[in-house]
Amino acid sequence: MDTDQLADADFARACELSSDLRELLEKESCTQGKLMDALLLKRNDVHHMPHTVHRRHGGGEYFLYPTESTVRALLPQHGGAEGLAQRLKKKQERAARRSVSMEAKLQAEKAKLQAQAELQAPVRNKLIRALRALGLELRADSARCQAYIDSPGATDLKDVLRTMAHMHWLH
Repeated sequence: MDTDQLADADFARACELSSDLRELLEKESCTQGKLMDALLLKRNDVHHMPHTVHRRHGGGEYFLYPTESTVRALLPQHGGAEGLAQRLKKKQERAARRSVSMEAKLQAEKAKLQAQAELQAPVRNKLIRALRALGLELRADSARCQAYIDSPGATDLKDVLRTMAHMHWLH
C-alpha cells in the first residue's frame, strides 16, 4: 500500500470512529469550533490551517476552513485515527466521571433535603396542630410559617399564630 492509500484508510477509520466527524464532512466548509469539536483538538492545533476570515454582523469575526482538506491535513499531525480514538476515549471517560460526580452530588443533596425534612417534621406538625386549633391551615405561601419551620427558635409560635389569625381576618 502506498502512502496515499494508507492516508485514505486512516481517514476512513477516523470517520467510522466519530459521528461528529462524519456529520462535519457533509459540509464543504466548517467553523473553527466545529472542527475542534469533531477532532477533539485545541484552538492552537487548528488555527494555523488555511482558512478564510469572515466578519460578523455587529462585530467580531469567525474562521471558515475547507472541511475535508483540513481534516485530512490535521489527522496525521495528531495521531491519525488512533490518536482520534484515544481522544474520544478520554472524552468519554471525562464524561463518565462527570456523570458519576454529578450523581454523587445529587444523592448528597437528596440526603441533605431528606434529613432536613425529618428534622422539620415535628416542628411542622406542631404548627399544623396549633393552626387547626384556631380553625386555620398551614398556607404554602406563608413566609412567616416557613421561617418558623426552618428555625423554630428564631420565631415564637404564638407570634406566628397571631400573624396567621390576623391575616385570616383581613382576607
